[in-house]
Amino acid sequence: REDGVAAFVRSVPNLRCTAEGPREALLQGYLGLSDRRVEADLRRASGGQNPMSGAGHGRALASVVHREKGADETFPWDVVEGGIRKDALRARYEAFRKG
Repeated sequence: REDGVAAFVRSVPNLRCTAEGPREALLQGYLGLSDRRVEADLRRASGGQNPMSGAGHGRALASVVHREKGADETFPWDVVEGGIRKDALRARYEAFRKG
């Protein structure tokens, strides 16, 4: 599956795809897509605990990382011009999902 995603992304000009471990990807997604509601997790992490451990982390991941994102939802990287319009990127995503 990762090879298919990487091959699809390579077709987009000026876009580079790098893979990371699943744990790091989850943490990055959780922190990048969350808001002030994750404060307690971040405070635990500053004490040396992994914010992905402990009671309720499955719900936290589902509500932030694993949920389907809306086409009109704002993402942290929307403030940076990446060379491809958001609607074009969404169209490519939908095409990939259809197979």
